[in-house]
Amino acid sequence: MELSLTNLSLLLASSLGLFLSILIFHKYGYSMANRLLAILLFLYSVLLLRLLLWDLGYYTVIPHLLLLPISISFLMGPVHYLYCKYLISSESKFSKKDFLHFIPFLIYFLLISGELLKSKDELISLFDQLQKKSVQGEFLVFNWIITVHVLFYVTITLLRIQKFSNTIKQVFSSIEKLQLNWLRYITVIIGAGMVVFLIENTFLLGGYIISDKFALSNIIFSLYVIAIGYLGLLKSDIFLSCEFVDSAHTIPEIDTASSYKGETKYRRSGLTEERAKEILNDLLMLMTADKPYKDNSLTLNKLALILSVTPHNLSEVLNSRMNQNFFDFINKYRVDQVKSDLTEKSKNNLTLLSIAMDAGFNSKSSFNSIFKKFTGMTPTEYKSRHQQ
Repeated sequence: MELSLTNLSLLLASSLGLFLSILIFHKYGYSMANRLLAILLFLYSVLLLRLLLWDLGYYTVIPHLLLLPISISFLMGPVHYLYCKYLISSESKFSKKDFLHFIPFLIYFLLISGELLKSKDELISLFDQLQKKSVQGEFLVFNWIITVHVLFYVTITLLRIQKFSNTIKQVFSSIEKLQLNWLRYITVIIGAGMVVFLIENTFLLGGYIISDKFALSNIIFSLYVIAIGYLGLLKSDIFLSCEFVDSAHTIPEIDTASSYKGETKYRRSGLTEERAKEILNDLLMLMTADKPYKDNSLTLNKLALILSVTPHNLSEVLNSRMNQNFFDFINKYRVDQVKSDLTEKSKNNLTLLSIAMDAGFNSKSSFNSIFKKFTGMTPTEYKSRHQQ
């Protein structure tokens, strides 16, 4: 039997997804996020395998087995969202509220259970209607419901990623590995796949076939499985490190939507004006004397521990007294250190990158963007103007 390009992509993605799901669960399943990633890959692999068997005509051989995975469609969005949630949070146990996300799946599973009681011939007759393109309205309505359901979770996942990207500047001094751009792009991919699927369904209702057997959306879903399996395994180490886990407990406390002045935000902190001034004075003396900013993994928790204050009180001092978040406060010192080093004759033989690394930066790209943010020029431009 000759396989089409679409079928080959479904076969590759489902096989790879199954392999990665077993690998992740077996070797990396010690975290909730990785367990959810393994489950997500398994669910998508089952769905893609079902699509492949459907296209190859196996619905006449195992109709009940191909009907059962349809309910998995209601798990796609929730599990993707929960993977994102547990990847960037300090939580290690499933909360009771999270089970509410699975209610649509349970409802549909109960509704479809009656179909599973039909005879093999009845199901084959039903599937034959789909193969002949005489699609009944209820099937299209179901596809639209699935699309809206997944797009809802795509939206709240993107919002959660954006909120996290804004908030981490209050806790971490180096954030390039925490930005989650890879997960944002993958989330957009699955959203795009569902939009294409919706368009294919809409045109099908009018008798127009954009791609045979939803080939376009199937290929996008295959790319999604490959991308999230590979990148989820490759990029998640930083979120499993002790430094991130320890600091992640601090992130929910801090709401970056609030004003830095923080009258409402810190109303109940219990920090007096006198104590705030004392913390600020100790902080500024520490930054000058010990230069903790040279630690490229410096976090709010680490600095608070050195000062013997709570991370929340230190954040309050930075936000309300310095009008800065932790990220900008630390990196301003790093930039000033680089500017100072560039004017020293004894360091003329050093490269820009080595000077940046010594100041606490941990990558060339982050150094360039942060330096330009504070000086208005690139490091090379600054060096040419000021180095003697």
